[in-house]
Amino acid sequence: LPVAVEHIQRAARHQEDDPTSMLNFYRNMLGFRKAHPLLLKGDIEVLAADDMQITFMRRYENREMFCMFNLSEEPMVVQLPEGDWHIDRGAPFDFKETAAGIDLPPYQALFAIPANQET
Repeated sequence: LPVAVEHIQRAARHQEDDPTSMLNFYRNMLGFRKAHPLLLKGDIEVLAADDMQITFMRRYENREMFCMFNLSEEPMVVQLPEGDWHIDRGAPFDFKETAAGIDLPPYQALFAIPANQET
């Protein structure tokens, strides 16, 4: 089928070599999810949910993960749960650690695991 000129740059072959493309973002996120069985099969405990964010814990086979999604147009400061948590940097999202917590830009996410779970 014919493709409109304005959609040509969105074709997979044009996104393949761009590490910041939507295609590569989804590939990276799917790989991250596949590497963490608790994201596929785990129980979920919602900690907070509103128009601005959703925060929850996932648990599966004695492992857990803290997940926070900024759904807003504004940055947020995230506090990890009590205890020794380490951010899983394998997810394709941006954030910045500061003295006040973690600055999570708009439409980004953060995943963290307890230090004693690190492999």
